[in-house]
Amino acid sequence: MKYLNFGLYLLLAFLVFFPFTLFPRVIKIQKIECFSQYGICPDGIFTPAVGAVGKNLLGARIFLADLFKNSGIVEKYGFAFKLPATLRADLVLKRAKFALAQKDISRVVVLDEDGNVLQTLDKTNLPKVVVADGLPAVGERVGEAKLFALNLLYSLNFYYQATYGEIIDSGLVVKMPGGPQVVFPLEGDSETLLGALKLILSGSKSAKLIDLRFKNPIIK
Repeated sequence: MKYLNFGLYLLLAFLVFFPFTLFPRVIKIQKIECFSQYGICPDGIFTPAVGAVGKNLLGARIFLADLFKNSGIVEKYGFAFKLPATLRADLVLKRAKFALAQKDISRVVVLDEDGNVLQTLDKTNLPKVVVADGLPAVGERVGEAKLFALNLLYSLNFYYQATYGEIIDSGLVVKMPGGPQVVFPLEGDSETLLGALKLILSGSKSAKLIDLRFKNPIIK
């Protein structure tokens, strides 16, 4: 009798767990849904995510997990299956710290602290750096010069409430609120530059232009 009971337990366990192991390998995903804390996922994430359509549930989850891990902009992710054949992905994108805009174009891209583009927006309250060339796509990373400029403007916003800067030629041009126009280099030590600016502003109330790209700053 005990062998019969043991056999029944094995059969019951098989009937309970077998569908859960077989189901992910059999069901074919026909639709992908993707959302982040900002709404529908940006095109740079959603478009390649559609590549999971046609894969079985297990393969689709693996495909999307690799996509999100390598995107550079996804902090966390989770999945939910919806009958009859939809796989939903819920993402937490990295927090936006910077904004980059193209001159004469209304749309902006927001970036994380490493310079990875998180999404494209119509507007943002973040301080923004304006460039003459095109904007990077979602998932791309800006170059070191632009990242340096973004970090500088972020600090200037914190200390002086500056909200706008423009990269012109070899410098970041910032109009200080109630103060002079300041030109920063696109490389160097940001703390040294900010310290020099503070020293100059404290000693010259009438300056209209401060150019910090040179060893001896130009003050006019």
